[in-house]
Amino acid sequence: MNAEEAGWVWRYPDLTSQVEYLGRKLKAAVVMVAEEVSYLAKYDALAARAKAVVDLPDRRLADLLVLIHQSNGHLSNNKRKQRFEELTAEEIAAIENAYAEVFPPAGHRPTPPK
Repeated sequence: MNAEEAGWVWRYPDLTSQVEYLGRKLKAAVVMVAEEVSYLAKYDALAARAKAVVDLPDRRLADLLVLIHQSNGHLSNNKRKQRFEELTAEEIAAIENAYAEVFPPAGHRPTPPK
């Protein structure tokens, strides 16, 4: 076979499926970045509100907020006793309430201010 006859194989490859795949992945990445930025903004707002309630080192505060986030807005009694025994029930309740306001449950619509 001569190079003239086989040239079409490498000269003009059909990369449609590869470009479509890349497009889907880029779209997913853009959506993911937007979601991550939204989460980080909410996390910063929650951290500021929690710091107004309790004075904890940043690392311990981050641990507390992660545990609350993992438990859908509540800190288990077990974690309270084991890791955050210095916090009062009122302080934890205030942080959980702040969490509910910053990260409302899915399908929950916040009430507009009067």
